[in-house]
Amino acid sequence: MKRTFICTLLACFALTTSAQIKFEETFQIQGTQSELFTASRQFVTKFAANPNYVNQNDDREGGIIQLKMKAIGRIDYSVMGMAIPCEYYYNYLVTIRVKDGKARCTVSDIVYDRMDYNGNGNSMPPIHPFLGDENCPPKSQTKFKPAKVCEMMREIMNELQEIPKVYKQFMNLYKTDDDF
Repeated sequence: MKRTFICTLLACFALTTSAQIKFEETFQIQGTQSELFTASRQFVTKFAANPNYVNQNDDREGGIIQLKMKAIGRIDYSVMGMAIPCEYYYNYLVTIRVKDGKARCTVSDIVYDRMDYNGNGNSMPPIHPFLGDENCPPKSQTKFKPAKVCEMMREIMNELQEIPKVYKQFMNLYKTDDDF
C-alpha cells in the first residue's frame, strides 16, 4: 500500500513537471489580426504537413490556432548484441495567438503518450519529458543507459524549442501586402 502510494506520487510529480515545460516566442509584427491569422494558417499548412497533428482550435475572430502534435524519440535497446529500436511518443500542444501587430507561438503540455518496442514481449517503462541532463532518470528506471535517454530527450526538446523560432522567422518573411 505504501509502495503504491509512493509510486503514484512520483508519477504525478513526473506529469506535473513535464507539463510545466514550455517554449515560447512573442514578437511585434506589422499586420492586422486577419492578415496575421492568414499567414499563421499558411505556416501551419507548411509546418504541420504530416499525419502527426490534429487541429484542435481554429478561431479567426479570436486569433487563435491550436494544434495537438506528436514528437517521436528513438532509442536502441541492446539484447545480446542486437539493437532493437524503441520509439517513445510524446504529445504536445502548439498554440498560435495573433492580434493587430503582435504574434505569439507557444509549445506546451508536453506529456509521455506511449512507446513501441519491437522486442520479445518485455515491456519498457515510460520515460517522461525532462530538461537538463541532471534530471535524467537512472538506468534502473528506464532500462537504458542515462546517456542514451538524455540524448533522446535533448533531441526532442531541441526540436520542440525550434518551433516558436521557426514560426517567428516565417512570420517575419511573410509578406502581408502581396498583391499577386
